[in-house]
Amino acid sequence: MIIDKRFVSIILCFTFLLIVIYIYERKINAIERELKSKKSSFNEKKSLVNAAQIKYNFAKLDTFNLSIQTSVNEKKSINDLLIDGDKIVFFFTEQDCDLCAIKELKKLKAFADDGAMKERLLVLGNFSQFDHISYFKIKNSLDIEILNVNKIRLVPNLITPYFFYLDKDCLAKDLYIPSKKSLEDLTQTYFQTIINKYSVLSLSTNDD
Repeated sequence: MIIDKRFVSIILCFTFLLIVIYIYERKINAIERELKSKKSSFNEKKSLVNAAQIKYNFAKLDTFNLSIQTSVNEKKSINDLLIDGDKIVFFFTEQDCDLCAIKELKKLKAFADDGAMKERLLVLGNFSQFDHISYFKIKNSLDIEILNVNKIRLVPNLITPYFFYLDKDCLAKDLYIPSKKSLEDLTQTYFQTIINKYSVLSLSTNDD
Protein backbone atom coordinates (compact mmCIF):
# COMPACT_ATOMS: atom_id res chain seq x y z
CA MET A 1 0.00 0.00 0.00
CA ILE A 2 2.88 2.36 0.76
CA ILE A 3 4.21 1.90 -2.77
CA ASP A 4 0.75 2.52 -4.21
CA LYS A 5 0.35 5.76 -2.22
CA ARG A 6 3.75 7.00 -3.36
CA PHE A 7 2.92 6.12 -6.95
CA VAL A 8 -0.36 7.97 -6.72
CA SER A 9 1.38 10.96 -5.13
CA ILE A 10 3.95 11.02 -7.93
CA ILE A 11 1.21 10.87 -10.58
CA LEU A 12 -0.70 13.70 -8.91
CA CYS A 13 2.42 15.86 -8.64
CA PHE A 14 3.32 15.17 -12.25
CA THR A 15 -0.23 15.99 -13.38
CA PHE A 16 -0.21 19.23 -11.35
CA LEU A 17 3.13 20.17 -12.87
CA LEU A 18 1.78 19.59 -16.39
CA ILE A 19 -1.24 21.78 -15.62
CA VAL A 20 1.00 24.59 -14.32
CA ILE A 21 3.24 24.34 -17.41
CA TYR A 22 0.17 24.40 -19.70
CA ILE A 23 -1.28 27.49 -17.99
CA TYR A 24 2.10 29.23 -18.07
CA GLU A 25 2.57 28.49 -21.80
CA ARG A 26 -0.89 29.83 -22.58
CA LYS A 27 -0.11 33.07 -20.76
CA ILE A 28 3.21 33.39 -22.56
CA ASN A 29 1.54 32.78 -25.95
CA ALA A 30 -1.16 35.36 -25.16
CA ILE A 31 1.47 37.95 -24.25
CA GLU A 32 3.43 37.21 -27.46
CA ARG A 33 0.28 37.57 -29.57
CA GLU A 34 -0.52 40.90 -27.92
CA LEU A 35 3.01 42.19 -28.50
CA LYS A 36 2.89 41.11 -32.17
CA SER A 37 -0.48 42.80 -32.58
CA LYS A 38 0.80 46.07 -31.06
CA LYS A 39 3.92 45.93 -33.22
CA SER A 40 1.82 45.33 -36.34
CA SER A 41 -0.47 48.23 -35.43
CA PHE A 42 2.50 50.52 -34.81
CA ASN A 43 4.09 49.61 -38.15
CA GLU A 44 0.79 50.13 -39.96
CA LYS A 45 0.32 53.57 -38.40
CA LYS A 46 3.94 54.45 -39.17
CA SER A 47 3.35 53.51 -42.81
CA LEU A 48 0.21 55.63 -42.84
CA VAL A 49 2.00 58.68 -41.47
CA ASN A 50 4.52 58.33 -44.29
CA ALA A 51 1.80 57.73 -46.90
CA ALA A 52 2.93 60.60 -49.13
CA GLN A 53 6.35 59.04 -49.60
CA ILE A 54 5.14 55.44 -49.84
CA LYS A 55 2.10 55.86 -52.05
CA TYR A 56 1.26 58.78 -54.32
CA ASN A 57 1.67 62.46 -54.99
CA PHE A 58 -0.35 62.60 -58.15
CA ALA A 59 -1.02 65.26 -60.79
CA LYS A 60 -2.67 68.62 -60.31
CA LEU A 61 -6.40 68.01 -60.59
CA ASP A 62 -7.09 71.23 -62.47
CA THR A 63 -5.18 69.74 -65.41
CA PHE A 64 -7.76 66.93 -65.61
CA ASN A 65 -10.52 69.28 -66.83
CA LEU A 66 -12.75 68.04 -64.04
CA SER A 67 -16.38 69.02 -64.13
CA ILE A 68 -18.06 68.97 -60.72
CA GLN A 69 -21.85 68.69 -60.67
CA THR A 70 -23.21 70.24 -57.45
CA SER A 71 -26.88 69.89 -58.39
CA VAL A 72 -28.96 68.77 -61.36
CA ASN A 73 -28.46 72.11 -63.14
CA GLU A 74 -25.20 73.45 -61.68
CA LYS A 75 -21.59 72.63 -62.45
CA LYS A 76 -18.32 73.98 -61.05
CA SER A 77 -14.61 73.54 -61.56
CA ILE A 78 -12.37 71.96 -58.95
CA ASN A 79 -10.82 75.39 -58.33
CA ASP A 80 -14.24 76.79 -57.36
CA LEU A 81 -14.38 74.32 -54.48
CA LEU A 82 -11.01 75.45 -53.11
CA ILE A 83 -11.89 79.12 -52.66
CA ASP A 84 -12.35 78.64 -48.91
CA GLY A 85 -9.19 76.55 -48.47
CA ASP A 86 -7.60 73.14 -48.79
CA LYS A 87 -9.72 69.99 -48.57
CA ILE A 88 -9.61 66.42 -47.36
CA VAL A 89 -11.26 64.58 -50.25
CA PHE A 90 -13.00 61.22 -50.35
CA PHE A 91 -13.43 59.78 -53.85
CA PHE A 92 -15.48 56.77 -54.91
CA THR A 93 -17.59 55.59 -57.83
CA GLU A 94 -20.92 53.80 -58.10
CA GLN A 95 -18.96 50.83 -59.44
CA ASP A 96 -16.97 50.49 -56.21
CA CYS A 97 -17.94 48.24 -53.32
CA ASP A 98 -21.01 49.88 -51.72
CA LEU A 99 -20.22 48.62 -48.23
CA CYS A 100 -16.65 49.95 -48.41
CA ALA A 101 -17.79 53.41 -49.51
CA ILE A 102 -20.67 53.60 -47.02
CA LYS A 103 -18.40 52.61 -44.14
CA GLU A 104 -15.96 55.45 -44.90
CA LEU A 105 -18.72 57.98 -45.65
CA LYS A 106 -20.22 57.41 -42.20
CA LYS A 107 -16.80 57.95 -40.59
CA LEU A 108 -16.41 61.13 -42.65
CA LYS A 109 -19.86 62.34 -41.57
CA ALA A 110 -19.02 61.73 -37.91
CA PHE A 111 -15.76 63.64 -38.39
CA ALA A 112 -17.59 66.52 -40.09
CA ASP A 113 -20.11 66.68 -37.25
CA ASP A 114 -17.28 67.63 -34.89
CA GLY A 115 -17.69 71.14 -36.25
CA ALA A 116 -14.50 72.93 -37.28
CA MET A 117 -13.58 70.42 -39.99
CA LYS A 118 -16.90 70.49 -41.83
CA GLU A 119 -15.84 73.09 -44.41
CA ARG A 120 -12.60 71.22 -45.10
CA LEU A 121 -14.20 67.96 -46.20
CA LEU A 122 -15.19 67.19 -49.78
CA VAL A 123 -16.89 64.05 -51.13
CA LEU A 124 -16.58 63.37 -54.86
CA GLY A 125 -18.42 60.50 -56.49
CA ASN A 126 -18.61 59.32 -60.06
CA PHE A 127 -22.21 58.46 -60.93
CA SER A 128 -23.71 58.07 -64.38
CA GLN A 129 -26.53 60.43 -63.38
CA PHE A 130 -26.81 62.98 -60.59
CA ASP A 131 -30.14 61.50 -59.49
CA HIS A 132 -28.30 58.28 -58.65
CA ILE A 133 -26.52 60.11 -55.85
CA SER A 134 -29.84 61.01 -54.21
CA TYR A 135 -30.97 57.40 -54.45
CA PHE A 136 -27.66 56.18 -53.03
CA LYS A 137 -27.96 58.56 -50.04
CA ILE A 138 -31.59 57.68 -49.31
CA LYS A 139 -30.97 53.95 -49.67
CA ASN A 140 -28.07 54.05 -47.22
CA SER A 141 -29.41 56.75 -44.86
CA LEU A 142 -26.52 59.10 -45.59
CA ASP A 143 -26.84 62.77 -44.64
CA ILE A 144 -23.74 64.10 -46.37
CA GLU A 145 -23.17 66.19 -49.51
CA ILE A 146 -21.81 64.18 -52.44
CA LEU A 147 -20.77 65.99 -55.62
CA ASN A 148 -20.70 64.24 -58.98
CA VAL A 149 -17.43 64.30 -60.92
CA ASN A 150 -17.06 63.46 -64.60
CA LYS A 151 -13.95 61.27 -64.22
CA ILE A 152 -14.33 57.61 -63.29
CA ARG A 153 -10.72 57.31 -62.12
CA LEU A 154 -8.49 60.06 -60.74
CA VAL A 155 -5.70 57.55 -60.10
CA PRO A 156 -5.25 55.09 -62.99
CA ASN A 157 -5.98 51.44 -62.18
CA LEU A 158 -6.99 52.23 -58.61
CA ILE A 159 -10.38 50.55 -58.30
CA THR A 160 -11.35 51.30 -54.70
CA PRO A 161 -12.55 54.24 -52.59
CA TYR A 162 -9.77 56.45 -51.22
CA PHE A 163 -8.93 59.73 -49.47
CA PHE A 164 -6.43 62.40 -50.42
CA TYR A 165 -5.43 65.91 -49.44
CA LEU A 166 -6.08 68.65 -52.01
CA ASP A 167 -4.21 71.92 -51.56
CA LYS A 168 -5.10 75.40 -52.84
CA ASP A 169 -2.93 74.83 -55.94
CA CYS A 170 -5.06 71.79 -56.84
CA LEU A 171 -2.23 69.38 -56.07
CA ALA A 172 -3.53 66.09 -54.73
CA LYS A 173 -1.25 64.34 -52.24
CA ASP A 174 -1.13 62.01 -49.22
CA LEU A 175 -3.40 59.43 -50.74
CA TYR A 176 -4.85 56.95 -48.24
CA ILE A 177 -6.60 53.71 -49.19
CA PRO A 178 -8.72 52.34 -46.32
CA SER A 179 -7.75 48.77 -45.53
CA LYS A 180 -10.44 46.11 -45.74
CA LYS A 181 -8.36 43.65 -43.70
CA SER A 182 -6.98 45.83 -40.92
CA LEU A 183 -8.34 44.99 -37.47
CA GLU A 184 -7.85 48.61 -36.45
CA ASP A 185 -9.60 51.60 -37.96
CA LEU A 186 -6.89 53.81 -39.47
CA THR A 187 -9.16 56.40 -41.08
CA GLN A 188 -9.32 58.48 -37.90
CA THR A 189 -5.52 58.24 -37.71
CA TYR A 190 -5.34 59.54 -41.29
CA PHE A 191 -7.56 62.52 -40.45
CA GLN A 192 -5.38 63.40 -37.47
CA THR A 193 -2.21 62.96 -39.53
CA ILE A 194 -3.48 65.44 -42.14
CA ILE A 195 -4.53 67.92 -39.45
CA ASN A 196 -1.11 67.76 -37.83
CA LYS A 197 0.83 67.85 -41.09
CA TYR A 198 -0.99 70.73 -42.77
CA SER A 199 -2.61 72.52 -39.81
CA VAL A 200 -5.95 72.09 -41.51
CA LEU A 201 -7.91 72.65 -38.32
CA SER A 202 -6.21 75.95 -37.56
CA LEU A 203 -6.92 77.08 -41.12
CA SER A 204 -10.61 76.42 -40.57
CA THR A 205 -10.53 78.33 -37.30
CA ASN A 206 -8.76 81.32 -38.84
CA ASP A 207 -11.34 81.57 -41.62
CA ASP A 208 -14.21 81.94 -39.13
